[in-house]
Amino acid sequence: MDKHKKTLVLHIGTHKTGTTSIQFNFQKNSDYLSKHGLYYPKHSPNNHSVSFLPLFLDKADTYFHFKSYYKIRSKDSLSERLNELEKFWKNQFEAFSKSDHDCFIISGENFCNLPDLKGVEKIKEFTEPYFDEYKIIIYIREAISYIRSDVIERVKNGFYSLDEFDYMVKKRFHYKQILNKYQKVFGEDNIIVRVFEKDMLINGDINDDFLYAIGYSNLKIAEECKVYLNESLGKYSAILLSERNSKNKKNTKEESAKHHYGNRNILPIFNKITEPNFNIDINISKKQIDRINEETNFINKYIEQGFEFEPLIYNGKKNQFPGVESLPNSYIINLVNESAKHILDIKYNTLLELHRDGKNRRYIRIRDMLRSFFIKRHVLFNKKYYMETYKDVKKHPFKHFILKGAYEGRNPNPNFNTLDYIMENPDIVYMAENPIFHYSKKYKR
Repeated sequence: MDKHKKTLVLHIGTHKTGTTSIQFNFQKNSDYLSKHGLYYPKHSPNNHSVSFLPLFLDKADTYFHFKSYYKIRSKDSLSERLNELEKFWKNQFEAFSKSDHDCFIISGENFCNLPDLKGVEKIKEFTEPYFDEYKIIIYIREAISYIRSDVIERVKNGFYSLDEFDYMVKKRFHYKQILNKYQKVFGEDNIIVRVFEKDMLINGDINDDFLYAIGYSNLKIAEECKVYLNESLGKYSAILLSERNSKNKKNTKEESAKHHYGNRNILPIFNKITEPNFNIDINISKKQIDRINEETNFINKYIEQGFEFEPLIYNGKKNQFPGVESLPNSYIINLVNESAKHILDIKYNTLLELHRDGKNRRYIRIRDMLRSFFIKRHVLFNKKYYMETYKDVKKHPFKHFILKGAYEGRNPNPNFNTLDYIMENPDIVYMAENPIFHYSKKYKR
């Protein structure tokens, strides 16, 4: 890369190709990159789809990630925030143009979703005063691998269920449309297409491959300085969240947004559970396969020989995704157990924080409320039945059930089956609640 020129590298995605890893690690190691002429903004968010892309949208007020991150509630707050971001980016570019840096990196997977040519032209117009040349870099993933990962991500975020798989596929694989817009504005010679497959990445690492692709192959972020993000859901967790999402279809936009963040709040629980990978067969309609193959043939022209994608073959099968009834008892037990640990940690840390802050009166009130919460439900527990049924419990049977037994699938009385109740009321897991507490509130015992 010419060291006398100021270059803007615009990383436009696509989704599910390590963009989160690049954004996090490049920002985290921005000082190291800066010493070698590369500039990656330190400000949050590190995903520039949120802070830079909205400047070029005709309807930024409909862009979910922008609105939710900056808490846009009115037209005035929208206008004020866009003005602030415009000023911020201009200041960033002006400072860069006067510095010794050679390359400014902007990364956001949603840049590939700009609805029309006009948005791309606005990017060029906005940045042209500060840069001499451009590099537009896009990563492409093998179709089935991409679909499987994308489906899981959307289920994880609370927007879709597995049954809406076909609709999700229709929204992806529009490579011709994406590249034609950027080619027309920035020129074909400035487009870099890379394959996102581990054995095709430099050192098998997306961060090293990105640096290589933009002309900085001499740089390498130390392994101990990297973080790998966006862990995928396991098979059983995907099935469970899919069921939850299907019940969210009739919600308002505001309720859907809460549901989205509700899902994200409980993901740490799923990440602690050992379960099979989501390797469920993905079957695509012939119409969609023909469209994907057409897009793949187009993108193969930009890919290094020997690394081209193979066409998909239609098998005539339909998707049959398993339901919550297929979840094994062992998974349910582990999930409820981890949920309990999670919520008890939250309650304990809250009380501890209140105590440390010296708010003793509030601390005592909350402590007593929690104690009474346990005592009131004692009526649902049969001490004699529990000790006769579970011979390993020698003393304090109620305490054992509350702290351990319920999460091992044990029953508090002969008329209450813990595992069956959880299967009938999966929201217990979503809310990280003890099943007997859930029952007592539901039936107002």
